[in-house]
Amino acid sequence: MIVYADELVLLNGIVNYLLLLACGHLSGESIRRGRLLAASGLGAIYALCAMLPAWSFLLLWGMKAVVCLAMILIAFGRARSLVRMTALLIGLSLLYAGLVLLTAALTGARAYIRNGIVCYPVSYRAMVLTAGMVYAAVSLLMRNRFSSRARTIVPIRLQCGERQIEVQTLLDTGSELRDPISNDPVLILDRETAGELLPRSAANLLAAAFDPVTLLEELSGTNPELRPRLLPCRTVNGGGLLLAFRCQELGQNGGSSARWAAISPTALSGDGRYQGLLGCGG
Repeated sequence: MIVYADELVLLNGIVNYLLLLACGHLSGESIRRGRLLAASGLGAIYALCAMLPAWSFLLLWGMKAVVCLAMILIAFGRARSLVRMTALLIGLSLLYAGLVLLTAALTGARAYIRNGIVCYPVSYRAMVLTAGMVYAAVSLLMRNRFSSRARTIVPIRLQCGERQIEVQTLLDTGSELRDPISNDPVLILDRETAGELLPRSAANLLAAAFDPVTLLEELSGTNPELRPRLLPCRTVNGGGLLLAFRCQELGQNGGSSARWAAISPTALSGDGRYQGLLGCGG
């Protein structure tokens, strides 16, 4: 059987992308499409090199683990647990391989050995569809998992410039607001809470008027360090724009991480129990 290098690279790139996408959904890490494509490309090149007799050492389990770790670093950066993420990717890859073997067994495909690799003549379409099934199953699992979670309110401590506040935040399964550039989850704050967090000059502008476009222009001139931008959003009442700014989320161990916060023009809680909304993946 003839194996074409371009088809091998393309096939492995698509499969790697779907498996990394499923890995990101399972772990709750931020998903950046460009980074996933780069990591998928590395895995595809690895698959091509592993088919060459002179590069057979790449088939060692240690080398496979190193490549998986490199793919995780490229795809997700400094993830919360690199070992766990790598193990998750390996587990999804084994699940995918098992499904491909099942497909081969059901179709009666006969195996052959190439450079020490056991290969099955399964069609490219079947292999891509199998990877898509793994991703779809993971997405369905996570959707059901989050839909069954209780409404949880957690305190989040935020800092913007010299101001620090603690915000009672609802983990909202229905909130899917993300920054379209970085794909990071966005925290939504009500207008009053955002005014307490923003620097005084920005808070005064927010209190005077709330037109996202006008505020963007004014804050870009007076407070460029906030990196203000407009985010498209959808609600039951239709679409619109929310003004977002950059702040810091303070961790319990003394560390901090950057976070986008969007400003809601209205109160988020009728009884005042919470002042922020955050998707469960954030």
